[in-house]
Amino acid sequence: MKAVIFGSGGVALRLYMELTEKYGEDYIEFFIDSMLEKESFCDKPVYSLQDLAKMDYNQYKYYFGTMSNQLGMKKELLKIGVDPKNFCEEMDYSEDKFTQTVKDFNSILIYPVPTDDIHEILEQDFRYYFSEYYDKISIDYDMTRPITGYDIVLVWNKRHLNDDVLLEHDKVFCIDETFYITIRGRLMAKMYWILYTNDKGFSYRDKSKKIFKNVGNSTYENGYIFASGPSIKDGLEKFLTMNRDNSLRAVCNSFVSSKQYMDMIKPNAYFIMDSKFIGGFLRNITADICDYVKENDCYLFVPEHWVPLLVNKFGIENKIVGLEMDADDIHFPTDDNLKVYAKAANVITTTAIPVISRFVKQIYITGCDGQDENDIPVWTHTEDLFDLDTVKLEGARHIIDLIDYIQRHNMNYERVIKYGESLGVKYESLTPSYIPCLMERYKG
Repeated sequence: MKAVIFGSGGVALRLYMELTEKYGEDYIEFFIDSMLEKESFCDKPVYSLQDLAKMDYNQYKYYFGTMSNQLGMKKELLKIGVDPKNFCEEMDYSEDKFTQTVKDFNSILIYPVPTDDIHEILEQDFRYYFSEYYDKISIDYDMTRPITGYDIVLVWNKRHLNDDVLLEHDKVFCIDETFYITIRGRLMAKMYWILYTNDKGFSYRDKSKKIFKNVGNSTYENGYIFASGPSIKDGLEKFLTMNRDNSLRAVCNSFVSSKQYMDMIKPNAYFIMDSKFIGGFLRNITADICDYVKENDCYLFVPEHWVPLLVNKFGIENKIVGLEMDADDIHFPTDDNLKVYAKAANVITTTAIPVISRFVKQIYITGCDGQDENDIPVWTHTEDLFDLDTVKLEGARHIIDLIDYIQRHNMNYERVIKYGESLGVKYESLTPSYIPCLMERYKG
């Protein structure tokens, strides 16, 4: 049986290279992309889901070129009628797979035996993430029992992912950040979430809903969303001339690193969802964000499984809202349903626009500059704010990821804006943008 890869970005490229090395170049028949129109990828055809539906789709095995949205991909294939028996679990180290298969754990094997430096780094991370549960979990850095005797196996060096011994275990995950840049922080945050919820339940969900409802108790005249593109300076000049006293003002990511911008905006809604904020790269900035939120009339919106860890580390339990990131399609949260659609991961389109659109009917956006698709793809930020791209990926995979990201981002932005407009929300861009739907809504 030949195979298909769902996805046509950097993760799909890595998967393709590994599979062709193992099974030969003819093993992969084609790629699937549910959003972008591409003729080919890696010299193989790229088909849409509509194309797939017209084929004999159950004659293929399906691999998934994603580290975070495998569940959504599977749902799309199931709608067509693909037999789930054809979904290939081999080489699936995604966050989705972790969430689906790991419900509890008491023992972890780190594989292979790490160097002293890696041992120290991992030990620090376990102590940080596991917090009060650290002493309750057995963590072996050298195999002292059969591999099947461990609840989870974490591979710190991606070169060993194909070792034969790992075939004996069904819960093997990669935490090598050269494999995927934020994977260790993602999985460790999920592990703390599992430990916490198994111990204390999901009471934080009810609290998030109460806090979200409290935000809605204020009557705002309009809303502003500030992103970190270079046009933010011009956007702020306009903002300062506008009606902003009774407004909902949202910032995201590293805005807290600029006291000047924070003083000008005085944000009352802060959004983060990039895993770098929960991982090691930006912990200090996350601490500053939480301090700002606690000390000001402001609320923090994050993925829901972050909530227990951020409450544990920063004592922000009365000012934080956890958004459930598993809506099947675009959805703006309500008091009783905090789901958002996270397929095209971007903090503005996934969380800020849906949340702010819940509370106001007029939203002004600035700093969402996008990227000219005719230029070399480089995602730019204003020099006044901390650059999120602290760790740069190199080579073809990075370029492919960025080109695809720009196209997907533009398409998803338009879908989100049109959905909001169908609910009666009006959007205006205060500054020019390469994102087509924003440029259409720029009045000069």
